[in-house]
Amino acid sequence: MKNKVPVSIQGLLICIFSNRRYYQRKWDDLCYVATCDHYCEFFFNSGSPIVAKISLEKLMAILPEISFYRCHKKFLIHLKIINEAVVFVDHIDYRGKKIDISRDTIDVLIQKSLEYQAGLVN
Repeated sequence: MKNKVPVSIQGLLICIFSNRRYYQRKWDDLCYVATCDHYCEFFFNSGSPIVAKISLEKLMAILPEISFYRCHKKFLIHLKIINEAVVFVDHIDYRGKKIDISRDTIDVLIQKSLEYQAGLVN
């Protein structure tokens, strides 16, 4: 297992090594990631979450920066979910799940979301 790459991007796919097998999903279907102790739990539009041994810092280096934002020390979100979510000062409610937001992050989150949406229009 030491030689296995826990997460990689291959074109439009994100490949995640978990439980001795690789899972492939469209990275654009990734809604958010929660982390705890060098493990990341990947939440997609559908299906069960996938857990992989990778730090959020390493994951952020792999994912497209324009599409993803670290809104808390434990959460990374795909900016596309903002349109479907209810955004509060301290958290996002997305499909009944609470995603924490750092206190000083809300303004940056809104700005990044607007930039992301503007990029989709162009």
